[in-house]
Amino acid sequence: MTISFAPFDEIDDTFCQSAVKPYEWVVCLVAQQMETPMRLMTIAALLAAMISGTSAFAQQSVFHPFCMQRGSSTECAYDTMAQCMESKMNPADSCIPNQSNR
Repeated sequence: MTISFAPFDEIDDTFCQSAVKPYEWVVCLVAQQMETPMRLMTIAALLAAMISGTSAFAQQSVFHPFCMQRGSSTECAYDTMAQCMESKMNPADSCIPNQSNR
């Protein structure tokens, strides 16, 4: 006896409603159970992309009044001169007021 059934991507409500034999019911149940987790994973991935995209944008709008100069690079990430001075790693590092526009 040969058992044949439609591939999972061809299984729809019509196929499941016309299922008569026990193995056809099993195929319908498996196909329906596979569909829900895939939808949930897709929704979760879209939500994660939306959340991560908005948080990076919000961080760019913060103004820090003090900057540290290390060689040719400048990092403006300090709210007080004391914070900047505590972060110095090298005597050549220097703390300066942020000259950029708010």
